[in-house]
Amino acid sequence: MRPPQRVLLFFCLATLLILPQCVEKTSDDYVQEGIANSRDGNYQQAMDSFLMAIEIDKKNPEAYVGLGGIYNQQKMYPRAVEVFNTALGIDPTYVDAYYSLGYSYEMMGDREQAEIRYRKYRSLKKKLDDLIDRSERENP
Repeated sequence: MRPPQRVLLFFCLATLLILPQCVEKTSDDYVQEGIANSRDGNYQQAMDSFLMAIEIDKKNPEAYVGLGGIYNQQKMYPRAVEVFNTALGIDPTYVDAYYSLGYSYEMMGDREQAEIRYRKYRSLKKKLDDLIDRSERENP
């Protein structure tokens, strides 16, 4: 093989090895990164990850719930309420969003609104658990 062909082959192989690493993260990738950062106590990095997830996909309810969790952790309850409601506007069956929203209202001292959300959480959670149980019985 002549030297110019070797150089070309080297660049082709290098490109094939490098390109997969240059692929941008998806919204879900950032959500998972946010969850990991939150679990590790890196709340600012978690917030940044959830915000990036939302920037990439404004219809990702999991990103809003993660961001709301960070707001709750930072005692920014009105902002948490806002993003949990956004998540529920996207997916009204997002069970954990109702629980977290109830917690936000409870921390703000609004027991009535908190109980409404907790009740909705319990109702949806029971339905979800029943579906899972039925599915497991039918498909062992």
